[in-house]
Amino acid sequence: MCISDFARDTVLEQGNVPPGRTATIHISLPRRLSRTAPEAVAAARARLGLGDDPYFLYPANFWPHKNHRMLLTAFGMLCAARPKDSVRLVLTGADTGLRQELGRAVAHLGLEGRVVFAGYVADEELSALLTGAAALVFPSLFEGFGMPLVEAMAVGTPIVCANVTSLPEVGGEAALYFDPRRPDDMAQAMGRILDEPALAAALVAKGRERLSVFGGPEDMARKYLAVFTDVLTRPVSQSTAVRGLYGDGWCGARLFVAYGPAAHRQWLRARFALPAEAPSGRVRIEAFLDGKRIGPARTLARGKETSFSIDLAPHGGYVEFFFDGARRGEGADRRKLAARCLELRLTDGAREVDLRYDEAAHG
Repeated sequence: MCISDFARDTVLEQGNVPPGRTATIHISLPRRLSRTAPEAVAAARARLGLGDDPYFLYPANFWPHKNHRMLLTAFGMLCAARPKDSVRLVLTGADTGLRQELGRAVAHLGLEGRVVFAGYVADEELSALLTGAAALVFPSLFEGFGMPLVEAMAVGTPIVCANVTSLPEVGGEAALYFDPRRPDDMAQAMGRILDEPALAAALVAKGRERLSVFGGPEDMARKYLAVFTDVLTRPVSQSTAVRGLYGDGWCGARLFVAYGPAAHRQWLRARFALPAEAPSGRVRIEAFLDGKRIGPARTLARGKETSFSIDLAPHGGYVEFFFDGARRGEGADRRKLAARCLELRLTDGAREVDLRYDEAAHG
């Protein structure tokens, strides 16, 4: 289950996972944050000493991939190009080890008083800060989804963000994009938000439309349930392996069957015969499940059959059949043969996999 098509594509590219065993379900929690009253916005501004200045908000822990360094460079360029403006940059998030280094970068760039480190804030204050922001700025270099974009749409705040990984998929037409590795591109995008009120309003309107694509928690739950239901109604596990069975159905001294976990109860049906042309006139068969013997040994006489129905553990395991009496033929066929396998099926009662002819199991 992947939270974006970008994440799913990455799984398919980097992992050995069949496409049919993956699904994309976006995070549909747009109302986690909501637009707050002017009084709450004023209180948040007062606590951080923002006054009435416009500000950009970046809510992110201080991890390298969040790209704070480049954002500070871009913000410095924005301030240098607008010496008479009093725009601010508010950074929220827990210190993950880079806070002091970023503080030194702020001093080096001459941005003291312009950049505010708000630290970790509760959802209520984050809602207020997002409500009062000129825009959410999101320069992250890597995101599996990008929840702050959806939260900004719900609050009604314009978005300027990086044009990489999952962010264009989430933002759609409701964001103004920039190259997160080019501070000049980032600064230009932030400047447009300040200079073009119509653009900012259009992004907010598109954000409201975009929210309908994601739906709400109930929609997300229905999508997950649909995937669960699909998996539970699929045939028994195709994750199998068979060793010791020849293409013509003859078994040697040992037949090994491994199986993967399954959503339903499943069992293995096996049937063996000792044809008239068998090298040995009598074969003794013992069956083992995960190394433990199942019932007494059975003796198979020439011209007779015997069958097994073995309940399997839901978490996966293996079954072994040992044949005492395997002999080499006297003619051209010099294989060491015991008995002929007439049936070898993995089944849950409704669906089954014939392991004698499943090429994947014998791969």
